[in-house]
Amino acid sequence: MDLSFFNGLTEGDFGNALPLCSSLVEGDFWTRRLGCHVVYRGKGNIANIDFERIVIATTNEGLLTLPDYITHEPGNDYYYAVRRISQTGKQEKGTTAIVRLALDDEGNRKGNRPNKVRQLKAEAAHEMRIRLCWFYWPMGAEEVPDHFAVYGDNATGTIDYENSLCEIPYKSGCYFYQFVSESAEHGQRLRFSVRAVNGEGQDDGNKAFVEAVVNSAGPPGVGLIVCQTGL
Repeated sequence: MDLSFFNGLTEGDFGNALPLCSSLVEGDFWTRRLGCHVVYRGKGNIANIDFERIVIATTNEGLLTLPDYITHEPGNDYYYAVRRISQTGKQEKGTTAIVRLALDDEGNRKGNRPNKVRQLKAEAAHEMRIRLCWFYWPMGAEEVPDHFAVYGDNATGTIDYENSLCEIPYKSGCYFYQFVSESAEHGQRLRFSVRAVNGEGQDDGNKAFVEAVVNSAGPPGVGLIVCQTGL
């Protein structure tokens, strides 16, 4: 049995011990002798899936209805992951059995779309430009992106989502991307956002943005370099 499922200190009455039914043996032994499937979930981003908290466990395969106490707020994305646990309480660590539930502001399910980009960053670059970098992880995506649309605010404080600055093609197996803006005026604060777009033009709806200040000196130089040699 995985140590994370051992609940002897609380006699199996709390946390993951409840769906795993370990309170029957005071949390000291594995009770689901047929093995089971467990469901985890996260809100807002696939990286937020809480693999430490089981939502529900089931022995049967196939259709599973979530309990009524599991609620969903309009205008949010929810990610659900399913993992198999063996007859001896050993859990697989797969990350492919993940689905997303995306709701609009009225609580209706949105159409299929790519995942949102992650780790979007902006920094000053040479020639008074701004460099954007981001990471795309396709795990759990309902659609494969065709490209990434880059949007900006032209120093107005309001991003123009109607007209993209650039479209960066999506490359299967490539997870890191970047974009370098046109030259701007020194001291301008520019705001950028990036959305993943599928082949039919449906984007992920992401409204997260980053800012950077144009600097005529460009990015800072390399600081202290530390190295060592050995035989």
